[in-house]
Amino acid sequence: MKFIILMILLSSSSLLSLDEIKNCEFVTYKVTGKTRKEILESMEANTPVVKNFFGQTERTWSYKCNDLTFTCKVTMPEWEDEGLDDKLTEYWEKFYNSLILHEQGHVNITYNEFTRAKQIAKNKSCKEAEKVYSRAVKRINRMQLEHDRITDHGVKQGAVFSGSDSSDLFFAISYSPSTGAYGYAKNYSTKEEAETSAKGYCKETDCIIVAWAKNACVSLATSPKRAYGGAWGTSQKIAEKKALKLCSKYDNECRIATSVCK
Repeated sequence: MKFIILMILLSSSSLLSLDEIKNCEFVTYKVTGKTRKEILESMEANTPVVKNFFGQTERTWSYKCNDLTFTCKVTMPEWEDEGLDDKLTEYWEKFYNSLILHEQGHVNITYNEFTRAKQIAKNKSCKEAEKVYSRAVKRINRMQLEHDRITDHGVKQGAVFSGSDSSDLFFAISYSPSTGAYGYAKNYSTKEEAETSAKGYCKETDCIIVAWAKNACVSLATSPKRAYGGAWGTSQKIAEKKALKLCSKYDNECRIATSVCK
């Protein structure tokens, strides 16, 4: 059996350097720019992953009887103009090292769990060993999803890059009244960029912006009957309360679909 899994980090601190990625191959793609805006645009243009995704951990594995092999590759941006501006360099290093921290977490899950599984399966029969590896794969997949959930794909670890020299960050949520699909955007440097991204992730022709915020929270409440309410607030609790109140004007079965905060 052979598998390939990609763990991807959304764009946007414990300091780790490039050579501190352990137990994984490391590759980079070139990024240039002398301002945050130029760097962000360069990352979006040059990333080999998916647009708006700047880091990735790839994992492959195969097993037969007691034999298990697995590989790993982390892809990260490499800023060629680093060091020309002390303030910009400091900002980049915080972002970059947070990406490293997050991706190392993905690497560690696979490496540690497969290392443990190999020890357990070492003296077992072929059938029993494959069961050990199968359980390990399921456990790894659950842990990878949980890692992204807890860290919000690295955002809560500091893996956020703003294209503005301002500390202001914009958030938005879009919603499709016809299908119930929605999209959200976080940590953008302008309201327009956040709204465009949110509509893009919604992926429906009738997606509309239901809430946006600057340095605050946005929430979306929906119901099975496609009632909806979007709102912003200075905290997640306030945003959700307002969204539910708006949605409940049209349906009493409203629930929070998503919330996005700074």
